[in-house]
Amino acid sequence: MDTDKQDVPYTVAYCYDNVRGRTYQDFLTLLSSYTLVEDDIIFSKECFNEDPSKDSRYMVVIKKNINDDLAKNEDLATNGIVIKRFRPKIQRLRDNAEYGFHIKTDKIGAENIVSLFKHLEDKKFIRNGSYKVLYPTPYPDGKSRDYIVITFGENGGVVPKGFIGKLRSLLNDTPIGDHSLRINWVQKSVLNDIIQKKEKELRKAQP
Repeated sequence: MDTDKQDVPYTVAYCYDNVRGRTYQDFLTLLSSYTLVEDDIIFSKECFNEDPSKDSRYMVVIKKNINDDLAKNEDLATNGIVIKRFRPKIQRLRDNAEYGFHIKTDKIGAENIVSLFKHLEDKKFIRNGSYKVLYPTPYPDGKSRDYIVITFGENGGVVPKGFIGKLRSLLNDTPIGDHSLRINWVQKSVLNDIIQKKEKELRKAQP
């Protein structure tokens, strides 16, 4: 499921903007003017920059061929923007963690999170059917536990760790409404608890 090795039309790129004072929206307008159709860029976010003297930094999901063309485009560079593919290192997780996402839903509703994943799936950045959204059993009083877990299936018999890490880097801290999406690695104990409770509920529901 690595987007640079599979037949996926998109890649993740960093864009660096050295024009001081240019807003995020002005950056998007300028970058989009170098693309061909609306779907050449299907996602973007502004990255936090604690040092205002450094170039502004953004992440985008962009068509591979457009990214490659823009990386060599001298006019874009003259306008202050440099684009480079994002190539993260595979993260080694702690023993109690899995290559899945634990996402709180107390401030950003689960439906908004699922909608974002579905968007990237519909655009063929995320392989269709490659992930599952798990909802924990509510508390005994019916109150929500305020989180969801997203797991990923194997691809070719292996867990696509590189892509999962890339997806986490891409989506983490994405603004949704008045809050930012925070994605943590799911703990094995939490994942096992959800699965066991779901299997128990399924057995109870069977006649």
